Amino acid sequence: MSQHTATKLLYLVILTLLLSVGCFRKSASVQQSQSSASPANTPAAYPTPNGFVNDFAKVFDESGKQKVEQAVAEMQRELDVEFGIATIETTNGVPIFDYSLALAREWKPGGKSGRGLLLVVSIKDHQWRLQVSKALEKELPDEVCKELGEQSAQLYKAGRYAEGVEKYIRAIAEKLRAQRPKPVAYARDPAPPATHANESVAGRRAA
Repeated sequence: MSQHTATKLLYLVILTLLLSVGCFRKSASVQQSQSSASPANTPAAYPTPNGFVNDFAKVFDESGKQKVEQAVAEMQRELDVEFGIATIETTNGVPIFDYSLALAREWKPGGKSGRGLLLVVSIKDHQWRLQVSKALEKELPDEVCKELGEQSAQLYKAGRYAEGVEKYIRAIAEKLRAQRPKPVAYARDPAPPATHANESVAGRRAA
C-alpha cells in the first residue's frame, strides 16, 4: 500500500469518527430536551380561557354552567374576587398542584386587585386543586380551602360536577363574607330633656 493511499484511508477513518460523534451528541441533546420538557409542562399545552368558567372536559350541563357563572359573578361583584374555573380531562401525568399552579400563572386571575382564585378539576385523574393568590392567602389558608372543598367531593363522585363547583364557590364566598370587618356602631348623643312649650328662659333660670 502506497503512502498516499494510506494517508487517504487515515483521513476517511478520522472523518467517519467525527461524523459519528457529532450525530451521537445531537441525538443525546434531543433526547434530553424531550425528557425535560413534557408537552403538559409547556405554556403552549395549556388551554386558553374564555371567561371565568371554562368547562374543557364538557361535564357541565347548560343549567349547571349558568349557576356556576352566576356564583362567580356574585363573588366578583360583592367581594372583588376573580374566581376562575377549569375542568380538564387529565393533567397527562403532571401533579395536579404543578398543573394548577402553572395554569394560574398563565391565566393570572385577580386583575388589578390581585384577589384571584383558580379551581382546576381533573376528571379522569379524580383530583381537584384550588390555587389562591397571595392577596387572599391569609383569608383562605390551605386547610380552610381543603375543608370547604371536601364538601363537594361526593357531588364530583356522583358526576354532578357543576353542582359541586357551585357549592365550593358559594362556601368560599360565605367564608370571605364572614371575615369582612363589621361596620363600627357609634353611640348616639342622648336626647335633650323635654321642656314645656310655654316655659320661658327666665322661668327655667329661676327654677
